[in-house]
Amino acid sequence: MENKQIKHEQIQIHEQDENIRKGGSSISPTLSSVHAVILIYLEELAFYLVELDILGASNEKINSDLIQAFSELVENIDYSQENLNRVISTLYEDLYQAKTLYIALCKENDVAPSYLKSTIKISQHFNVTEAIVEGQKFFVKSTAKFNATQKEMLEIILILLKSICIYMVELRGLDVNYEEAYKAFITMLSIMNFHKLSTKNLENIIEKYTKLDYVLMLKIFEARKSAFGDFVETEVPTSTRLGKSILVSGSNLHELEMLLKATKDRGINVYTHGQMIIAHTFPKLKAYPNLVGHYGRGIEYYLSDFSSFHGAIFLTKLSLHKIEHLYRSRVFTTDTIAPVGVNIIQENDFEPLIQSAISAKGFTKTLEQKSIKLGIDEKVFLQKINEVADKIEQNEIKHVFLVGVPNKTESQKEYMEEFLDLLTDDCFALSFTHTNNKDNVLYANVDYSSPFVYLALNVFMNRNSFKKMKSIVLYTRCEPHTIPTIYNLKYMGIDEIYFTDCSPNVVNPALTDSIRKMIKLQRYTNPKADFSNMRARQITY
Repeated sequence: MENKQIKHEQIQIHEQDENIRKGGSSISPTLSSVHAVILIYLEELAFYLVELDILGASNEKINSDLIQAFSELVENIDYSQENLNRVISTLYEDLYQAKTLYIALCKENDVAPSYLKSTIKISQHFNVTEAIVEGQKFFVKSTAKFNATQKEMLEIILILLKSICIYMVELRGLDVNYEEAYKAFITMLSIMNFHKLSTKNLENIIEKYTKLDYVLMLKIFEARKSAFGDFVETEVPTSTRLGKSILVSGSNLHELEMLLKATKDRGINVYTHGQMIIAHTFPKLKAYPNLVGHYGRGIEYYLSDFSSFHGAIFLTKLSLHKIEHLYRSRVFTTDTIAPVGVNIIQENDFEPLIQSAISAKGFTKTLEQKSIKLGIDEKVFLQKINEVADKIEQNEIKHVFLVGVPNKTESQKEYMEEFLDLLTDDCFALSFTHTNNKDNVLYANVDYSSPFVYLALNVFMNRNSFKKMKSIVLYTRCEPHTIPTIYNLKYMGIDEIYFTDCSPNVVNPALTDSIRKMIKLQRYTNPKADFSNMRARQITY
């Protein structure tokens, strides 16, 4: 086989959709300025909520408002004047109430109150233009307070906050208690008020809260199993069926189940898209007869996938799609802010979505495609990982490769196929992307791969195998949770991480380059050269 190279700057970008090539991703300076103003309100509110918690007080409505406002930032959607008014006026009122209650409790407990000096002029009303101006002023001030590295670290902290927020929103939907995570979240948000943090302080914050991100990820892993049953191996159809249809994209399984219940006996076929493919591995969800299969190539290709789908489209909460270039009335979301052409579902009333699917053309002919074998039995998985740990302890295996879920580009496929073929007998690969049926390759076709990576690493660490192996992670896809996960893997002691370029709608390319340098992430070149370099460093026991 020809020695293939993953050409990040050329192949990956050109194989993605037009919206990414247009640069529809990196957040615009205008939107950044509006976000900065909202963040200042949130950070100041978090400060007083932390102080109230110390005094044993809390306010459920204010807590909910803060999570709601922050989650809206995650989507990177432009704010209309109406939406901006709603957010600012709500946070202003919450800030006033929290501060008033805090002062009263300090007086009641004979405690000297701490006050926070605002970095902007706090007002109950901001028009978009004013918000842009205030945000730009803030950026100018912050430029003088932080060096380039510190500003990049603050961006990483914001990515981490967004990842934690996404997890908390899903946990709330699954009725799982996340109070401790929320307290940690507002503490982290409150820390952002203090502008004399050293580089070391920021490094410590990132390390501390990547561990929280990891804990929440595992909590969701267990909560999903509790709600929908243990993972099973299954065949997922990718052919289309005749009839009316709805495509569900995102990762919120609770909202998928609500839709499946709402469309039961309505003659509508429901298809999953992107990460939602994991739904087919849960027995409770798989049991719904109207969940008929999976459609499209995934989040990186949402524009072509959505445009070719003959029905209505449902984006679950915080799906993180940038869809400015997709203007069609059949797209729906449960988010409270949505771009032009996307309909907001109010109070989980799916009837407008259902009627949209009924009025659409639907599929008038079937498109037969090969099904996907997906999932793995967790007990079988752990048994095989323990067998690998035995071989590591007996010095039969010295190099362990953890190969992540792919973007499904042709260049990646060819690269990974050749890479796995190069594995020698003293190597083992846990692959979520490809297999070659070798005895030293365990293929686990699960789109939600991070929990399984951690399950394997926990076995190696608990059995002391970790110290006797060289561990290498090959990341092949960049998603909202990827940066916190990569940092956590580094803190856990992974020897090397090879990392693909992030799509700009996930992480600013300049920040991706900085992260590479900060934590020494490796770039892909070609399979033979990379494999040789990965094996080069000797292991000392």
